[in-house]
Amino acid sequence: MQSAHLEEALLAVAAAIWKESTEPIRSELIYQQLCASGEAIPEGAMNAVFRSLQRDGVLGGTLLINEEAQRTHGGFVITWLDPSYLT
Repeated sequence: MQSAHLEEALLAVAAAIWKESTEPIRSELIYQQLCASGEAIPEGAMNAVFRSLQRDGVLGGTLLINEEAQRTHGGFVITWLDPSYLT
């Protein structure tokens, strides 16, 4: 999966979840939904996309220390999402 496609897919899932509840979103949930929709996510890709989106100010959150979590589903918790992605 290319990073631009993963970024778009991750943001779409995060926005849909955020619209239902503004509670923090764990990356495991996003990962599960992406995999269930047929996405093949390379190891480390979600973590790279999360860090990029955080650096660009698109979302905010906390990175988990667990290295295995970072490799598989990104190991993060989204606590803020730019409102322009919620339309």
